Amino acid sequence: MNELERRKQFEAEKQKDATLQPSRQVANGEKVTLTFADGRKYVGEVKNGKLDGQGSLTYADGRKYIGEFKDDKYNGQGTLTWTDGTKYRGGFKDGNRDGRGEEYRANGSLQRSANWENGLLVVGAPTSAQISSQSHSNGQDQSHEQIQIRKANELWDAKKYSELLKLGESWALANSDSHSAWYYLGLAYYGLGAKAKALPAFKEALRIKPDLPETIARILTMRGEKSRIEEMYAVLMQIDPVKAGTFKATFLARP
Repeated sequence: MNELERRKQFEAEKQKDATLQPSRQVANGEKVTLTFADGRKYVGEVKNGKLDGQGSLTYADGRKYIGEFKDDKYNGQGTLTWTDGTKYRGGFKDGNRDGRGEEYRANGSLQRSANWENGLLVVGAPTSAQISSQSHSNGQDQSHEQIQIRKANELWDAKKYSELLKLGESWALANSDSHSAWYYLGLAYYGLGAKAKALPAFKEALRIKPDLPETIARILTMRGEKSRIEEMYAVLMQIDPVKAGTFKATFLARP
């Protein structure tokens, strides 16, 4: 299950978790065992009729959370294990991953150590495990990168922004040092109208590779600084007229 699917799952379950209340009165801090109509089972502490304190919540499909609760939601430190054996261990807030945490593969090896905010991976968060780019040769990496770029361009041209978002998220998660991954992730957010999320992605792409005029122009476009884009075009005309033509068609053709 990828990052986007897990985030959607979290959102769908937040409404359920808001109703996780015992059917009987229990003392604050008492450890109880509760079984809910949808098959979930909670073993842990309660407070004011809500899940609060240390506990474990097992879902009907086999997922399991062990850790801290507050107001019927994951809050504090905990471990969430999915049915495929992958798990997240770290901070939670209101049912979402929040703060520092670690993701583990099904075999128990560390996949990444990063920061989350309200369920979203923080753009530019460091990864402790470099995935495919470290296990393949440079030639194989470049080939894979070109394939990803072609896919991304096709999705962008077809205005399939949601699919581009999925591609960008998985790409950036697998290779956080790829400027192209962050650039196309930014394009996906931009196409979906989520400019507040697009800008950090473009900035991360620029941090990795500072000399890309397209990335700079995207940021300037979002800031409404057309005059600076025109200056960039003038410089490009002196260096590479062909590339300048493409640049103009992309960033200066619209009124």
